[in-house]
Order: sequence, then C-alpha cells, then structure tokens
Amino acid sequence: MKASDAQSNDRYKEALLVDTREELQKVDTKSSILLATVSVIFAALLAGAISGSWSITKITERWPRALIDISLILGVIGLGLLGAAVKPRVHRTNQTREHLYFFGNVESFYPRGWKGRRDKKKCEEGKGQFLEAIESASASNYENRLDDQIWHLSHLVYWKYKLVSAAMWLFAVSIVLCVAALIWVRT
Repeated sequence: MKASDAQSNDRYKEALLVDTREELQKVDTKSSILLATVSVIFAALLAGAISGSWSITKITERWPRALIDISLILGVIGLGLLGAAVKPRVHRTNQTREHLYFFGNVESFYPRGWKGRRDKKKCEEGKGQFLEAIESASASNYENRLDDQIWHLSHLVYWKYKLVSAAMWLFAVSIVLCVAALIWVRT
C-alpha cells in the first residue's frame, strides 16, 4: 500500500470514528430525554396512586384491568430498556495495558480497590507504568486504535439504538392498550 493510500485510509477511519461518536452522542441524548419524560409520567401515575386520587383498583372489569396491567408492565420494561441504553459502559473486560485505545486501558494502570487508590506510592507506580506505555506507543498503534474504537463504538451505538427502538415500541403498545382499556371502561 502506498503512503498516500495509507493516509487516505487513516482519514477515512478518522471521519468514520467522528461520525460514530456523533451518533453515540445522539442516541445518548435521545434516550436520556425519553428516560426523563417517561420517568415524569410514571412519577405522576405513582403520585396519583399514592394520594388516592387515582387507583388501578377502581377498574374492576376483567379485560380493561388486564389491559391496564399489561400496559403498565410494558411501560416498566420500556423504562428499564431506556435505563440500559443510558447506562455507562465501564466494565473491565478487554481492558489491558497492552494497547492504550480507550480510557479503560488507561484506567487499568490505576491501583484497584479503595485502599489502593488511597495509596500514593501505588498511584505513582501506576502513573509511571502508564507514562512508559504511552511513550512506547508507535504510529502503527494509531491505526489499530482507530480500528478498535470504530469497532467497539459502532457496536455500542447499534445496541443503544436497538434498546431505544424497543422501548419506544413498548411505550406505543402500552399507550394503545391503556387507551383501549379506558375507552372500554367509559362505554
């Protein structure tokens, strides 16, 4: 591969990584707004139930009550899916000191446990090891880093969108069931 082709490839990867990070920001924003909105709705329902001004037990007919129950269950599941979409991904799997691609790789140099984090000597040792590792990083690591970040962030964005989409479908079905139950009760 010619040097100009390699540079073009790196620019393409850099642009793809920027696009992926923008999508990650968009899906996080969407899911956060939806989570806040749905949380307010559930809080209002709960407040009404606690105050006694509204209660699911007032619906005594079998099918409307079942529709309301299913609606609430779907809503709670949707709320959980939105929570999963917003949840930060900071687990320690695949975080090694060999490659400094993500913040998790850098974090692996920090002492473990609350006692280790308070130990200044261990913290300084970890920092020294990190500085050695970052100094030894080469230009070839840059391409590998781009590849790794594109790979991981793309999958993260995909799954976050899947969670948000599933939650939105659950909320839509939940609303339809709830409205159907209320119409049934009114007639």
